[in-house]
Order: sequence, then structure tokens, then C-alpha cells
Amino acid sequence: NDATAGAFSLLKNKDQWQLQASQGVEGTDLDNPVDNNFGYDTYYSIEVLRASTSQFLYEVAGNQSIRESINGFNNGQPLNVNKGDVIKVYHADPVGKNLFMENELIKDYTIGSNYAYYEVTDRGLEAILAIQAESSPQEFVLGEDSSDIDGTKLVKSIMINGTPVASDQYTVTQMSEFDTSIAGEKNIRVRIDTKDKMVSKEIEVPYTVKWGESFLVKSKSGGSAGAFSLIDGKALAGTTSSSKVLKISAGLDTPLDEKINADNEPNTYYSIEITRNGSSIYSQNMPGRATLQQIMNNFGNGSNLVTVQTGDIITVNQPQKIEGSSVLWQDETEKDYTYGSNTARYQVTDYGLEPAPELGGTTANKQLNLTEQPENVELNQLLSAVTVNGHAVTDDLYTIKQLTDFDTKTIGKREVKLQIDLKDGYATKEVDIPYEVKWGDSLVMKGLNGATVGVYSFIKKNDQWYL
Repeated sequence: NDATAGAFSLLKNKDQWQLQASQGVEGTDLDNPVDNNFGYDTYYSIEVLRASTSQFLYEVAGNQSIRESINGFNNGQPLNVNKGDVIKVYHADPVGKNLFMENELIKDYTIGSNYAYYEVTDRGLEAILAIQAESSPQEFVLGEDSSDIDGTKLVKSIMINGTPVASDQYTVTQMSEFDTSIAGEKNIRVRIDTKDKMVSKEIEVPYTVKWGESFLVKSKSGGSAGAFSLIDGKALAGTTSSSKVLKISAGLDTPLDEKINADNEPNTYYSIEITRNGSSIYSQNMPGRATLQQIMNNFGNGSNLVTVQTGDIITVNQPQKIEGSSVLWQDETEKDYTYGSNTARYQVTDYGLEPAPELGGTTANKQLNLTEQPENVELNQLLSAVTVNGHAVTDDLYTIKQLTDFDTKTIGKREVKLQIDLKDGYATKEVDIPYEVKWGDSLVMKGLNGATVGVYSFIKKNDQWYL
């Protein structure tokens, strides 16, 4: 039947909102019990929450009369409420019995639960529908094509006002697109619509964009001057499954119209070159006046990507480099492999991008004395400098190993083979370093026809002179 156990109206009295109890529907026998099946148990309750703190609670037992339930509300007086207060309505038997009259239409905002929530606003009461969604984790790498991922599948289940909703009672519609141009935690918007048309609300569902196999050049201000990701090129380039592409993205949340170095606009801020078997296959210079948008538009001759192969070398040269402005992302951590130079070199491998520093050594033109003992020679004395990408580095970054023996038995120019290893393991190089053996302090004995018949050299070992 249409009998009510209480109707509660929000009215304004001299700028003060008030909640007023009444019969609501004509013809209700006010002497009837609310519902004897519930006896002394609470049949319905009305609670006023202010900033999550209870300000008022009214409970009606099943065996009370309808008249008592109406007249007993706030001792028969209107209840003052404020804008922002939340009215929490509980009903023990809510199906079709915990209702809200909205624009003279009957609405049920319990969504299958025992509760309905309403907020006091400038316009009156408005239903509160707090939607929580449990989502499946979704990860992308920077620059990855996300067009084949259905965002609605990320929603595993939902709750409305803390009550689970069966999956066949709602639909999910994707309202925004995935964005893989910037790394970090992001959200996609979806709309939840319940089948009873009581709820239609947009919520955000999280997803993650990881750096993956990427290197980043930062602008003078610390923003992005271009992030370059090595990704599978099958979907992007329409090539074979073994292809790889280097794709440019923003990487960081940076204004696209910001110049990468407004303080030095005409000169090259950085350049990138890709070589294959020693021959250049692609290069691009970026002047300081260029914006991130212009750099992305021009990369790959306007396609935003360049097809690469295993073994290709990518060289990033940054004449206007500042500390930490040229980095490679490894395990989601940025690392600087410039070794103090203006240049970083990366190699395309089957497993991603790897640092490919170029080692070199410059001879110190070491001179040894005749018969000098090789254990007296420190290997770093043979080199005036060890260079990485053309830049001299400190000796704490490398080790030197001797591969061939010194020969000091006779005078003359010779070479010793050394192996230079970077301590981080990313480069090793064998070099032939020249040295010269001289007479030093020696006694030379000549024989028939001027032939040398004996040489006696003075050498010092552990502060002791020996002949």
C-alpha cells in the first residue's frame, strides 16, 4: 500500500533550513504500527552528520505507531540543519520503502543497500552517490600505443555508498583516452550508469606510464627537451615484429611552447645522431630557440619516430649541458652516463638501451732506463689521460690492466698493450701505448769493430742502487 511511516521535508524558514516530519500520504492509519515484524528493533532512522560527526539521531522501532514515529521526531519540532549537512537515512526493509521525491518523481537512491544519503545544499536536498571502483592495474611504457586497450575493462567492481553492486546492474563507458606521452601515475575517466538509471556518474580510474627503455634530455629550466623511448615498432611502424623504433614524447609534464634554452637561442642546445656500422642514418640539431613541440614535430622527419636496429649507436651531444640534463632511465631511475662530458652514447640491444661510452687513452710518452725493472712502473704513468666520449675522467672511474710485458733489455721505442675498463662495466678497450728505453746511467763496453760487449746500468730499487 501507499501508507507512509513518516515523510521528512526540507523547508527554509527565514534563511534557516529545517527538517520537518509529517504524514505525507493521505489515508494512512496513524494508529497502525510501523511494522510489527521488527518488534523493538530499529525499523528506520534519520541521522544528521556535520563534517562526519553525528549531530542528531532519531530511531523508530517496528512496534511504534506511525503517529508516534512522526510526532516523536525532534519532540515534534522542526530540526534546524545547515548547508553541507548530510542526512543519513536507514531502513531495515528498504526495497521500495526508502524513497526520495525529486521533481515530483519517486527515486530510490539506496542502490540495493539499507542506506540513502542526502546533502543539504542551496537548492535543497541532493542525493549523495559515492562511487568506489576496484580497478585492475594497467601499465604502459612511455610512447606506447594504447589504442587497443579498452579502458572499461579496468573496472573490476564498484561500490555505491559502501554497498557492492552486481556487475550486471551497471555499465561502464570510457570518457577519455589514455595518455602515454608523460611518465607517471595518471587517470582515465569512465562513466558508471546503473541499470535502474538512478546513477550516472563519471569517476577516475588509475593507470601508470613507466619510462621503460628511454633517455631524456632536459631543458635549461629543467623541463623536457625530448624523451626518446625504444619500443616495439610493430604496431607503430607497421613493420616486422623484430623491428624497433625510437619514439619521441614529452616524458615530463612540460609546457610544449617553452623554448629549451631562451638564454642562448641561436646555438645548438643538443643534437642526436644514430649510426649503423659506423655510418650515420639519422641526425637532428636542436637550437636553444626550439620549443618541445617543434622538436617533437620535426623528429623522424615529422613522424615522431625513427626505425632502429640492434647494434645501432645513438649519440646525444649537448654543448650547453647542465648537470643531470642528459640521462638514461634504468629500472625507473634516471642515471647520468655522460661521465662528465657533453656526450652520452647508447646502444640498441635485444634487451633495450645500454650505455655505450667510448673509451680512449692518451700516451704520456713514458721513458724507461735500460734494464729498469717493470715492477717499478705504475701503469697510470704510461697514460697522460683516460677519456670517455672524448672527455678526460678521473682515475676512480676506471682500472688499467697490463696485457704484454715491458722489454728494457735494449734501448729503443716499443709498445705495451694495456686494457682499460670502466668500473661500471659498460666499456673496455685495449690500447697499444708507446714507451722508450734509454741508456740512463749505464757503463757501455765496446769490443772488436765497436761491437757492444757489455752494458752495466745503475738502477734504483727500494731506495737502493744496484749495478
